[in-house]
Amino acid sequence: MKSMLAGLFLLLGGVSHAHAAFFDDHKVMFFFASTCPHCHKQAPVLKAWAHDAGAEIEAYSFDDQPLPEFQDIIPATQDLVSAAFKGEQIRYPALFIVHDKTGELYPVSVGALSEFELAQRMQVLIPKIIKHESRGVS
Repeated sequence: MKSMLAGLFLLLGGVSHAHAAFFDDHKVMFFFASTCPHCHKQAPVLKAWAHDAGAEIEAYSFDDQPLPEFQDIIPATQDLVSAAFKGEQIRYPALFIVHDKTGELYPVSVGALSEFELAQRMQVLIPKIIKHESRGVS
């Protein structure tokens, strides 16, 4: 049912085919802890959305432990956390988009999102990132 709803949202204006190339040089960064119940809730939603959108997920664990949906993890280093959270309070689950070549980070969300909320957020955010980067200010 969830996958069907995500598919319906994609047909009604989720990540468009015009934005599919966006993930050729962008990834989604997922910060989590294995002990966080909200992270466990977000993981399958994110994985399903990424599959539908053709997005690669980099999973960063605060406690060096995986989630069932994300077994290949990257430790969340202090430098990376500082770059992503910019001195703000660290809360998770947290999602960012990163440009592969420039390393520019774009915050997406903090806290667990439903499939609809995640798809809606990306539908709004991706065109803004494309516009920002096309100005050469990234």
